[in-house]
Amino acid sequence: MGCPDRRLHPTLEGHTDWVRSLAFAPHSIAYPGTVLLASGGTDHQIRLWNAATGECLQTLTGHSGWVHALAFSGDGQLLASGSGDGTLKFWDCRSWDCLATHRGHGDSVYSVAFSPTED
Repeated sequence: MGCPDRRLHPTLEGHTDWVRSLAFAPHSIAYPGTVLLASGGTDHQIRLWNAATGECLQTLTGHSGWVHALAFSGDGQLLASGSGDGTLKFWDCRSWDCLATHRGHGDSVYSVAFSPTED
């Protein structure tokens, strides 16, 4: 049994080291009509991609460790990132500014998630 979608997709090139995490946005506020994919890597960067074309739309910097985990909020307003630097960051999905950095983990943050929201 194979993948139901057998179309070839572009290779996403831009990280300078291993990719450790991926997350699809439920919809893109900054890039309407785009299938937005976020990737986090051992190069300490988060890259935002047009998944259909392979174009890197934005690079987010601020972590000083590997980016292990990514998650978009259900409404597509926020991106959370967890890192080997022990921080959890929240990014605004319109401006891509870092809104908050939470410190206090004794070690790497390997997982992030948002609580489901009611419609």
